[in-house]
Amino acid sequence: MASTLVTLAVVLIPESAAFAGCNPGRVNDGQTYFAGWITNNEPTTVTQNSANIYNYPNPYVAPGSGVFAWDMIVGPALNDYAQVGWVVDYNGRHTFIEWNVNGHVGSNFSITANTPGTTTWYEEYTTGGGTNYCFGDNGTQIGCSGTLGWKGLSGQDLGEIHTLADQMPGSYTVPEDWNNSFIFYYGSQYNFNGYLVYNSSYFNDNIYSQVHDQAGDADCYS
Repeated sequence: MASTLVTLAVVLIPESAAFAGCNPGRVNDGQTYFAGWITNNEPTTVTQNSANIYNYPNPYVAPGSGVFAWDMIVGPALNDYAQVGWVVDYNGRHTFIEWNVNGHVGSNFSITANTPGTTTWYEEYTTGGGTNYCFGDNGTQIGCSGTLGWKGLSGQDLGEIHTLADQMPGSYTVPEDWNNSFIFYYGSQYNFNGYLVYNSSYFNDNIYSQVHDQAGDADCYS
């Protein structure tokens, strides 16, 4: 059974004008969209998911919305997850961490951002099969969830927007990128080897190997 896509619970500050970037020229429908890849449920507890994620420099963000790219461990219930990545919204650009158990969200959306146009090794992990998830940024621990009470089943590496008017991270010539993507279970590292997720023809998504996926907005060429 495929893992469940989950939506970030983010409070965004409305503004009168959108951020600069490639305006895809689409309607503001207030819906959430994803592009990237995810794994099926793994044979045992997932203890780590990690990838080199491209910090796409300048996504177009519609008024009051936000654009994200992240990797995540997903648990057995609909909203069991732990994730880390980057966000651009009207609070600016930041690294973020977020986790959820039984509908209760914890997060930090004010971590100093990595340099746009660079790649960051983002990871979430636990040890000994426990349920306290910690988050890494280029090998530096940037926070932990505390005990959540659920164990990971699968992984997700996705871009996310909160309206069709946003630019999905990436374009034809400068795609959003998840590379060296690995998932850990049975105490060992395995290639992520996911399958494509993009719930609109407005987005591109291409798997280049078992550890490399790229996505982008089909209405943006640069």
